[in-house]
Amino acid sequence: MKTIIVPVDFSDESKEAAFYAAEMAKQSSQSVMLVHIMPRYIQSESGRREEFLSETKRKLNQLRLRTEMRGKDKIHVCTRIYSGSFFHEINKLIKSLDFFAIVVSGKYKNKTGTALRTKIIDTARNCNIPLIIIPQSTTSGIY
Repeated sequence: MKTIIVPVDFSDESKEAAFYAAEMAKQSSQSVMLVHIMPRYIQSESGRREEFLSETKRKLNQLRLRTEMRGKDKIHVCTRIYSGSFFHEINKLIKSLDFFAIVVSGKYKNKTGTALRTKIIDTARNCNIPLIIIPQSTTSGIY
């Protein structure tokens, strides 16, 4: 079974990408992997790292449950949390699985989301990874 990878930053747009991936997975018998990559600087802040990691796990699990509901229990959704360089972690991940594509929203309302989309597109281009960019008109009101 191939896997659809969805990098998430917990913005509405990355949630839309997860739900879109669930619809794709349901139609094509694939699984969905929600991936959050923590910034490297979080590693050095000893007290905040555990707090941040705990909150990230909670949010990722909530999104996993909502994404599974979108797939009407016909898909498998898993989560992964990594820490470090986005490019390096995604590159390692795609080498370790049988994946179909990375899914990302085509619109972001803030600079953080736009930066995530840029990282994803750059990574896909440099690693020759299939990338699906969801057009804004497709995602409107998806959740």
